[in-house]
Amino acid sequence: MSDQERDSKLEEIAKGCLGISTLNTRNSDRLDFHEIAVWNLKQALQLAYTAGRDSKPAKPGRTYDHDIPPYAHIMTVKDWKEAVANGSFNDDDGTGYWAKDGKECQKAEVFCTPAQDATHVAWYNK
Repeated sequence: MSDQERDSKLEEIAKGCLGISTLNTRNSDRLDFHEIAVWNLKQALQLAYTAGRDSKPAKPGRTYDHDIPPYAHIMTVKDWKEAVANGSFNDDDGTGYWAKDGKECQKAEVFCTPAQDATHVAWYNK
């Protein structure tokens, strides 16, 4: 969302919820200060929050760009989650990275980040 689109949306909210015709400074107390009900302010803030949240671009996907070495233990995400649930792995045992298509993402450690689109885990014992 551009600054102009953002300002237009804020002005639309101010007019609809708060009865304020413009958000431009007019250098007049009578025109620049407004008495509003808290429930109207709450509604305006909720609309502004929702508009901002909905306008965020999608986060870029994870990059799987490191070859998995032959000494890594490879398992599916499902098997990994079951092993963690039954206590077979914890973060004191070693380190794991999310993997996909034979590559791992070394910026995505398995105990610190969600699986997202990963299909496997590359595990390295201590």
